[in-house]
Amino acid sequence: MGLFQQFPPALTTSNSSSSTSSTGVNYLNNGTFETDISGYNLYSDTPGVSPVSGNGTYTAGVNLTIARNITNPQFGTADLLLSKTTTSVYGSGVYYDFSIDSGISGQIMGIEFYTKLFSGTYTDQELTVFLYDKTNSSFIPISMSGISAQAGSSNRFYATFFPSSSVNYRLIIHNGQALTNAWAMQIDRIIVAPQTVPNGTAVSAWKTYDTLPTISNGGTTNWTIAQYRRIGDALHFRLIFSFTTPTGTLQVVPSSIIPSGLSTSDFSNNLQFVAKLSVAGQPGNLGAMWNTNTGSFLADYPLNQVSINATVPLSWTGTNYCFIEGDFKIVQWGSNINLATDFTEYASNSSSTNADDTTSFVNGSGGSAGVIGVTSMTATRFKRVRFLRPIQPTDMLVIELFNPTNGSWSQSDISVGGNSVSSHSMYVTSRGGMVMQAVNSTDVDVGFNLTADGSALWSAAAYIGIKWRVRKVSNGNMAEQPPVVRAELFGHGAIATASDIIWTTKNEDTHSAFNMSTGVFTAPFPGVYLVSGMLQPKDGTSAGNSQAVDLYKNGSPFTPQKILVDYSSNGTALGARQTTFSHTARLTTGDTLKARCSNGSGGLVSNTFARFEITRIGS
Repeated sequence: MGLFQQFPPALTTSNSSSSTSSTGVNYLNNGTFETDISGYNLYSDTPGVSPVSGNGTYTAGVNLTIARNITNPQFGTADLLLSKTTTSVYGSGVYYDFSIDSGISGQIMGIEFYTKLFSGTYTDQELTVFLYDKTNSSFIPISMSGISAQAGSSNRFYATFFPSSSVNYRLIIHNGQALTNAWAMQIDRIIVAPQTVPNGTAVSAWKTYDTLPTISNGGTTNWTIAQYRRIGDALHFRLIFSFTTPTGTLQVVPSSIIPSGLSTSDFSNNLQFVAKLSVAGQPGNLGAMWNTNTGSFLADYPLNQVSINATVPLSWTGTNYCFIEGDFKIVQWGSNINLATDFTEYASNSSSTNADDTTSFVNGSGGSAGVIGVTSMTATRFKRVRFLRPIQPTDMLVIELFNPTNGSWSQSDISVGGNSVSSHSMYVTSRGGMVMQAVNSTDVDVGFNLTADGSALWSAAAYIGIKWRVRKVSNGNMAEQPPVVRAELFGHGAIATASDIIWTTKNEDTHSAFNMSTGVFTAPFPGVYLVSGMLQPKDGTSAGNSQAVDLYKNGSPFTPQKILVDYSSNGTALGARQTTFSHTARLTTGDTLKARCSNGSGGLVSNTFARFEITRIGS
């Protein structure tokens, strides 16, 4: 469960046959089919998992049909029945053209409709939804695309999007799989409308403290529960622990209740709490027995005796339990949040040791210096960061560096005092730069290679003042979730210098976007694409040689620095070394990418394990 529990609201105000949204608007003139199915048309595009434009000349004949259905409609007296025979209709579907008001441009909007399987066997997400910008001839990213349908019950499809400057759009329901199963699906109450932006209190799930709060003078202390959660601008905590005879005034160190990366401006005045104590099995209340200066819960009572009900003194015996629950305000949190917009988190690690670290978590935009300007590396070291909200497949993760010379954060390499720090491992051998890898739903390992840029040590005095952080941009349940676009290639023959890399094996290509004969990827959607892979030099025995590879966008190199497939250093042959790389590129529809041996000597060796991956990670 994420930091915020978000539930997209229905666009409609009731389960009637009305096609009016909660905002009083529906830009589809016919969303209920109460009279006819006017405006809905069948099309056939070039077969693919996504349409070309969604209005190609229909060629599927009777194999895909639409009709007005009055047999057990989902709402009102009729709905739309979309039917498919056992013949594949890969690349075909149904579309509806509509226009919106120009004043709504740039505001969040929603698409909603209901489906129910009328007959046959439907493969989940066999049909997908697309939104086409007719003016700019491009697709608009929507937060959900696959359609589910079950017999006997209605399924709600709900997605959000941000319109462009255009007012003319096409809603497309596309068959993106070459299947031979027959089915008939009911579709009803289709609405495209402005989304009311929900503001509300942020409420997170309970989270266990990574570092347990500190209990002083409690004798032998064992924890049962140590958890916290966010409620608006306050952190709510609950602690249950057992202890033996106190060795002094029982205390909980106040600062230890604040999770790493968060802060409070005035702990003493902000803290509100209730506490209960069980001594030798008898319950009691501690009430206001909190000393804000010392963090003492029993400060007003003798060491060996506590009044449980103000009349019966009871000596400490056996195992005793303390339950504490309270809340206090956090500086980094506001009372309410916009539940529909992007949510950005920052995480870093404060460890400055020449060793891996999986505990020194820091949350917040301030980042950490860590080893930069402090420590030399004797091997690649990983520093783990932990986000408060789980990482989603559509989240964008980037390493950012703080440049003290201009006081700004950057997603690219920075240069300070004549030395540079690589945040994207542009020098992609094991010798320099930073890399990152997600290890589970909340954690990312950031690797610090031997040097900051291939030569300068991390401990260089010029680096003092530089900080780093990992930025995670999440779109939430109700914001943009990009369509999955991915191409994965393996293997190539021997590649000479000044030659394009031609790959031999295609493992995945979701949108048929990669041309195997030319080695060129063409973006089917606009957005941010992650380009990564592994290469190997042709000859690792000749000292003084090196081979550079460039990524080409629309025919021109675009990487800030070359991918250096390095197999020699200081005149000494290093042997064949596999090199990994990772870059991001912002592409518009139709932009091309390819990898090319640009300059150097030796080229690339024939390698069946070399790989090239392109994945759309954001809008």
